[in-house]
Amino acid sequence: IRKQGLPVKTQTLMPKGIDLSQYHIVGEKVTWKVVYNKASGHLLKIVRPIFLSNKLVENGRHKRAIATLPAGTMKGIADQSLREQLMLDKFLYHMPLKRQQDKLARSGMWFPYSTINDIINKTIGEFKGLWLKMQEEAIKGKFLHCDETGLRVIDKSKAKGKMSHNGFMW
Repeated sequence: IRKQGLPVKTQTLMPKGIDLSQYHIVGEKVTWKVVYNKASGHLLKIVRPIFLSNKLVENGRHKRAIATLPAGTMKGIADQSLREQLMLDKFLYHMPLKRQQDKLARSGMWFPYSTINDIINKTIGEFKGLWLKMQEEAIKGKFLHCDETGLRVIDKSKAKGKMSHNGFMW
């Protein structure tokens, strides 16, 4: 990840449920997240030290310990705040990805178009369970409402001059 001149805030997570005096640090696992705060952003550097026990265990190896990431942390660089903003801009404000990319760049956060697309697609994937439940509930009902939005559909099998007909977006 390119730091892009954004400020960096560091958060260190320690593993829970172990006596740290029985371990020593051998490294650290760093996770970067881009956090979005109303037209600005910062990088969140999550540091998780990797501990090895001072004593060998049964198989002649040291026991390893590392803190888990907070619940809801998705793989990738996007923090929950950035994911929320991208989803709102796309689905509530109907903003194309290119325009979102430009908006983020003006805030000092430049991402490739493909990265923004991947973040939105992964976030949408998290809603699959909810979508399936809504589909199940809709099918149970007595009535199923359909939007009969019309549009012209091209049909090349028809005679020249009459190559389209009215269709519906079902």
